[in-house]
Amino acid sequence: MKNAAFIIVALAVILVAAKAWRGDSDRTASGGAGAQERETTATVEKTSISFSISVAGEITPAERVSVRPEVPGKISELPVDIGDRVNQGALLFSLDDEELQIELATRETEIASAKLQLEKARQDLDVANLEIAVESARTRLVRSKLESEKAFEDFQRNEKLFQDELVSREVHQTARTNYELAKNAIVSSERDLELAKDRLEKTRLQAQTDFELAKNLVEKANRSLDLTKDRLSKTRIVAPFDCTVLTRPVSVGQAVSGSGGFNSGTEVLTIANLNEMIINAHVNQADITRLVKDMEVDVQVEAVIGLKVKGRVERIAPQATIRNGIKGFEARILLTDVDPRVQPGMTAKITIPVASADEAVAVPLAAVFTEREGRHVFVVKGDAFERRPVEIGVSDYKVAEVLTGLSPGEVVALEPPGEDAEIIEPEKPDADS
Repeated sequence: MKNAAFIIVALAVILVAAKAWRGDSDRTASGGAGAQERETTATVEKTSISFSISVAGEITPAERVSVRPEVPGKISELPVDIGDRVNQGALLFSLDDEELQIELATRETEIASAKLQLEKARQDLDVANLEIAVESARTRLVRSKLESEKAFEDFQRNEKLFQDELVSREVHQTARTNYELAKNAIVSSERDLELAKDRLEKTRLQAQTDFELAKNLVEKANRSLDLTKDRLSKTRIVAPFDCTVLTRPVSVGQAVSGSGGFNSGTEVLTIANLNEMIINAHVNQADITRLVKDMEVDVQVEAVIGLKVKGRVERIAPQATIRNGIKGFEARILLTDVDPRVQPGMTAKITIPVASADEAVAVPLAAVFTEREGRHVFVVKGDAFERRPVEIGVSDYKVAEVLTGLSPGEVVALEPPGEDAEIIEPEKPDADS
């Protein structure tokens, strides 16, 4: 009897459990109270709407410089390393300048020698002695002319006296000889004067030539000295602006080539100004018209969770390019507030505002239906639905602004009414009116 009672109780428990399981299954299958029902209507409300587009880009420094020496040499000082912050004007690295110092001393010696030659040429240009010789020859010529005139007068007087037989033939002949000698003296003096002038002119020309050559030599020596000083100044490279060292691929003692040669030179450092960061973004051609210079945009740095900063559109490329098969335009965004956690190479998402409306009468996008006649909504009127034309303004991916046709508080359908639903059509304007 006890066993029979136990079996009866067990069967009763099993039946109750089976009934409960079947009830739960029926409720789940029929969408009972445990299932969440989908909304079919929505209330017209006032809200703020903002529509924007997003593009991705890479953060890079606004100023990034590959530091290369202009002259070849061997690294003698390299006081900075990766990550160091360097002030403008501080030493980045220097080259061994021993050979250039020797060359500088040689150039200075050449200049001193050239200046001595110039001074000698300047003195040679002063031809006072030759000018004295010319003046002396000119004086002798004048004296010879005076003596010739006196000899001629003596000759004429003796000629008349000889014809009157008042002097002897010897005296007359002596007077003639003196006159001829005086004339020859004039010719000789004139020739000496011309020779003296010719020597003076030739000496002046030679002295002038020597002076110009010496002056050119001094100028050439000065240019060589300036070039050596310029090369010497290029052995010390300083920071052109406040910067941070990004890379340093060389070490002290390594020989490097200069950028002034046949190649671009050896890269010693890469520096950048991390206080000014930019984002280079590729904006789809369909969205580029929404972007204007100096527009403020929101920037979200993906590597730093929750970090959002502001940016400003600095430049927009005037010509489209193709990247990853998409045609677009390069845009440069300047970060206006650089967070110290932002590093070069991080990816950022740029949010570009397109349109916005504050306190707009809005409905969900699902409530707006588009047909050939235009856009309309179905306003719930008890058990019926009123088809009402609307004009749509700003919309985002969830709601749309209704410019005309609705008022806050009205209820609209999110699905088209069924075939058996009563639809109230809008009144058509009277053709006579």
